[in-house]
Amino acid sequence: MAKQTQSNLAPATGAAAMFALQNFLRDDLGFVIARSGDGIAAFDATGTSVITTGGSGANGMANADAWFVAEDSAGEYSWLFQRNASDISWEVQYSAEAGFTGGSATVKATATDQVQLLDGTLFLSNNTYRWHLEGNDAPISGVYRWTATATVNGTGLPRTLVGHEALAVGSYPTLVGTRAAPTTGEADPSIQFAKFNGSGTNFEISGNADGWQNDTSSPVRAWYCYGGTNGQTPAYDEFQACGYNSSVASADFQYPADAAGNDGVGPDPRDGSDPCIPIVLGRNARLAVNVGPKGITSTLLIKGTDRLYPDTIDISGERFVYMGDLLIPFENGGTPLV
Repeated sequence: MAKQTQSNLAPATGAAAMFALQNFLRDDLGFVIARSGDGIAAFDATGTSVITTGGSGANGMANADAWFVAEDSAGEYSWLFQRNASDISWEVQYSAEAGFTGGSATVKATATDQVQLLDGTLFLSNNTYRWHLEGNDAPISGVYRWTATATVNGTGLPRTLVGHEALAVGSYPTLVGTRAAPTTGEADPSIQFAKFNGSGTNFEISGNADGWQNDTSSPVRAWYCYGGTNGQTPAYDEFQACGYNSSVASADFQYPADAAGNDGVGPDPRDGSDPCIPIVLGRNARLAVNVGPKGITSTLLIKGTDRLYPDTIDISGERFVYMGDLLIPFENGGTPLV
């Protein structure tokens, strides 16, 4: 398994950014573009994308209602992206198991288990950000994990975060049965997110309207779990990232550290290193069907020392970039551009 990256891209438009994401998922991570429509006349359901350019017109991503479905090579998880009326506004949907079917040149496909992660602003205005893509070309816990992030030119503030994170092996109960009909265990060892940060501040873990995942009543949807009769009815619930005193409304000594000048946990006093640890995930009591632990992240980390993009850190030979409260994988040996 290898980390794949495309760093410091400078797409002129949101459509160009999403075209780059399509190609990255397909060419670098092995996804299949299972279905696609260009918003005008072209449609394909055979695995050959009709979206061949980030521009407008025939086969373009910059047409209203242009869309594509990216399905991982195992045929398990599917993502749908559709352009709305402008290059900064998108719909992002996720199917955990059923997959997307149907569709036309102008009408997106649907899935019986689809969840809408976002329908609205995903990008800052055109030509104002760097676009960073990363992911793994082999599965972790059965999940081909990836992230796509945008940072503002000149400031480096993170504004866009979309992705699919796998849970670490051994951090969740083993599935007994099948994903479609589980008896016990975790049917989907992953979390999914699509977030635009509109205020110009950094992403925080939780407790704030700018969080990459909030603990509010309108969260980014996160996991595929089962509840109801005999545990066989699929339901989608939010998750929370747990940390000591992690609310951004608290005083100093937050953990994880935030970007507002609070002290955070600070360096490890034993060796002076930055404490970079996985994120502990739990089902939120407010909306979840089954309250309790979810697992821990396999790759995304939370920072301890209050550093900001474009700072990087190498951990066991792998480079990460500080992005708000998160440490996100970055090109090994690469330098994030502001």
